[in-house]
Amino acid sequence: NYVKQDVVNAMMDRGVMTLTNTTSVAEAWRAILPRYQPGQGIAIKVNWNNNGNGNIDASIQTINALIRGLKQIGVRENDIWIFDAIKRFTTRFVNACLYPGVLFFDDGTTRRAGFDSTDPTARVAFTTPPDLPPHPSNKITDVLVNATYVINVPLLKGHTDLAGVTLGFKNHLGSVTEPASFHPYIFPGETYFRSYYNSLVDLYRNPNIGAKTVLTIGDGLFTGKTWGSPALMMATFGNKPPNSLFFALDPVAIDCVMYDFLDAEWHIKTGADNYLRLASQQGLGVFERGDPWGAGYATIEYRRIEM
Repeated sequence: NYVKQDVVNAMMDRGVMTLTNTTSVAEAWRAILPRYQPGQGIAIKVNWNNNGNGNIDASIQTINALIRGLKQIGVRENDIWIFDAIKRFTTRFVNACLYPGVLFFDDGTTRRAGFDSTDPTARVAFTTPPDLPPHPSNKITDVLVNATYVINVPLLKGHTDLAGVTLGFKNHLGSVTEPASFHPYIFPGETYFRSYYNSLVDLYRNPNIGAKTVLTIGDGLFTGKTWGSPALMMATFGNKPPNSLFFALDPVAIDCVMYDFLDAEWHIKTGADNYLRLASQQGLGVFERGDPWGAGYATIEYRRIEM
């Protein structure tokens, strides 16, 4: 019923310092953004898929803690761009941001994210196999095209009725013109789903996403089982909300770990992790399935911190 901002701040600080093996918050953020200069936009992709209707959405406390850290290395507030290009933020979410100079971009409530760029990289290059119909055309939002850096902040969220999970890779369906066009290619059991192809990998390989992403933070303060789920308790977390944040420089590894937590709770459908295996084969990160509650991982460097 209530999120303590100071506790989330402490979690954020501890997370980035542990991730970067540093001893101060400023040193950690300098390690993540060593070349930041004023005027360079930092796009922060949040999951606002439920439009603030009371079901699970991004937590402003996580975003406040993130901004607080960025400011410790001199990042200007107006260089920080919070966005979901196809949804509309509620004024409650925007007004709860503690930093008035931060810019919000959405589908029209605040600043419109837009898809007007003529830059060739604004269009997703799909590699649909010849036995499948060509993937419908999609453009990347201008927010990402104009940004210098990207921080991806997905939710710890199941999608058990459709895709299986909706984590870091799928979070960027809120960055494109036609997110529904991905569904037949990424939902297990759908018409064009194949073990050897997943268009989320093509999306992440767009240079405005993969090449610009410096950090992924999984917002696991709350969780949900399906795309329109309310916040739920998790039996694996002692019948409580997960009250967790996840940090990684590797976008594949973090989705693998969050996937395993969701799978331990709700038994995700077979094949739903194909995008992670395929992403690893494309050199986007380390794919490994393991036991985050027990033996952990052989390849992924996994550290669990209790606070």
